[in-house]
Parts: sequence; C-alpha cells; structure tokens
Amino acid sequence: QPPEATLDSHLRDLTEKEKTLMAKAESEARYRGLFEEMIDGFALHDIIYDDSGKPVDYITLEMNKTYETLLGARAVDVIGKRASDILPRPELDHWLGIFGPVATTGISKKYEMYSPLNDKHFEGNAFSPARGRFPSRKFIEHRQ
Repeated sequence: QPPEATLDSHLRDLTEKEKTLMAKAESEARYRGLFEEMIDGFALHDIIYDDSGKPVDYITLEMNKTYETLLGARAVDVIGKRASDILPRPELDHWLGIFGPVATTGISKKYEMYSPLNDKHFEGNAFSPARGRFPSRKFIEHRQ
C-alpha cells in the first residue's frame, strides 16, 4: 500500500477510537449526574475479610451527596477510609451483621437500624453486584 493509504487508515482508526472515547465519557457523565442527583443516599463499599473469611470491616468507595447529608459527614472524610476508623465497634458490628452476608452471599437485604453515632434511624436496602462489594441505598425514617 502507498504511504498515503496507510496514513488514511491510521487516521480513520484514531477517529473511531476518539468517537468511542467521547461516547464513553458522555455516558459516564450522564450516569454520574444521575448518581449525584438521586433523592436517596447511595454508596458503594468493599468488605474486608479476615483470614478465615469473616467480614471484619468495610471501606466506602463512593457516595452521593444525599448519602453525605444522611450521614452528616463529607465524602472526603469517608471515602477510602475503613468504617472501623469512623464508627464505634458495636455500631460497626451491627452494620457488618447486615452488609457482611449481603456482600458474601449476594442475597439482597432490606434493613432498618438506629445509629447512635448519627442519632438517626436508617432504612434502606443492600445488594451485591460482586463478591465482597455492596452498594447501599439509605433513607431516613423519623421516629419519635
């Protein structure tokens, strides 16, 4: 092939790759917007297991603004941190009792719990898209 044909072929390949990358970026921006503007609090977490496979902690990977509001904590202070660095042990153990089996078995669970740390009642559901990972959706139910 003449050099011009090879150059044209490479330029077409680059143009297609650029279009694909732009479409992916637009899709990610669209879903990021949906995630951020959800009325419910939403977060993604990874479970930490001990050597025997027992869930002992979790790390928050992402959370939306509503989740921040519900927790009364900024994402920057929670994301990437172990729950054990934030929660009192009894409260962490209770959350692990809910989220551990979900992340391990993949069986979704609705939950309701009072958080002494937040002085709020939380209600929501958790599911697992992959072993060891669980998104959680929360909303508050006020009780007197």
